[in-house]
Amino acid sequence: MIGKQFFHLFKAVFFLLLLVACAVNWPPGKVEPIESHYKMQSCENILEKPGDIPKRLLGSPEDITIDHDTGIAYISSLDHRAFQKADGNDHQELAKPGAIFRYNIDAGGPFEKMDVVLQGSTSEFSANDIFPHGISLFSIAEGELQLFVVNKQIGKTPNGNEKADVVDIFDVEGKILRHTYRAKELISDLPDLNDLVAVGHRQFYVSNNPSPQDKFSLLWRSITGEGNSKILFYDSKGYKIVDGDLALANGIAVSKDLQKLYVADSLNGDLLSFSWAGEYFKRDPKKLSVSSSLDNLEWKTEEKKALLIGAHPSIFRFGLHAEIGSFPSPSQVLQVEIPDIQFSDNLKIQEVFYDNGSMLSGSSVAALYGKKLLLGSATQHKLFVCELGV
Repeated sequence: MIGKQFFHLFKAVFFLLLLVACAVNWPPGKVEPIESHYKMQSCENILEKPGDIPKRLLGSPEDITIDHDTGIAYISSLDHRAFQKADGNDHQELAKPGAIFRYNIDAGGPFEKMDVVLQGSTSEFSANDIFPHGISLFSIAEGELQLFVVNKQIGKTPNGNEKADVVDIFDVEGKILRHTYRAKELISDLPDLNDLVAVGHRQFYVSNNPSPQDKFSLLWRSITGEGNSKILFYDSKGYKIVDGDLALANGIAVSKDLQKLYVADSLNGDLLSFSWAGEYFKRDPKKLSVSSSLDNLEWKTEEKKALLIGAHPSIFRFGLHAEIGSFPSPSQVLQVEIPDIQFSDNLKIQEVFYDNGSMLSGSSVAALYGKKLLLGSATQHKLFVCELGV
């Protein structure tokens, strides 16, 4: 999941590489020909034929969640380059509002934009001002779903602070998203929300980052792995800090019994686990470290025994790709078998998908339904539906 921190970091990486290139007379050319490999029978980019959906609404489908009872996938889509340009210049009119889409996996379509309606009247929410980021489904009862959406905010408040992102909650009614609640009581110096996981009617955990600093301080954080990114919990009383010592908190997931919390720390390439300690989550001593920048987390099945992780094998190539869209960046999907107890040294990790960027760059999420694997990107107008092999 790519937030404001990531885009500032990518620009820092880009300018640093540019300086190095000038120093050694080595202009960054195309990516080295690393062989792509994946266990798929076929993959189709369903955004190539979006039907009657305007192209301006398609954006980048960076987060996906699936209702396994119906086989419906819900997709968060936003043109992040346009959003960052608008936010950086404090001009909301430059941004292109995003959308939530749904896709019937079993039937192979349709891929359709969901209609947002208001429940009652509110001056705080407009159906046309949706800039979606992380999303999470929550089942209230059988057949009754809520969709939690991180809604990015543009510009600054009257006192000069960056506008804090909000979480909007919708009732899912077929093709309709009925807005019912907005969580906005965010700590003023922690405005940048990323991914979230719903655990109750109006309760969720969310990854959060401080206000973006200058490019080179962010670059320094990427080198040292130090930071003050946070995990927050929200209920009707407001936000509480669960952990405040991550380099860059990203994807987040919770176990079926709600006793374990899992968080991707993107800059360190760590998958962290937290255990319920009676009144709060406490970070476990063991962590899973991989040589990849981890993005969104999705459970492989409803049993929640394995996580699928969208990942970026090279954060430097991703930085170039974020700045120059035509420059390819490798994409990766990892599968991690989650133990019933603490992480161990023999944790099972499997690479499900690797592409050198020729097919897909900026892979941010992978979600599975049966033998259909959906792949989303934080930067490209691509949503792949892949048929897994035997």
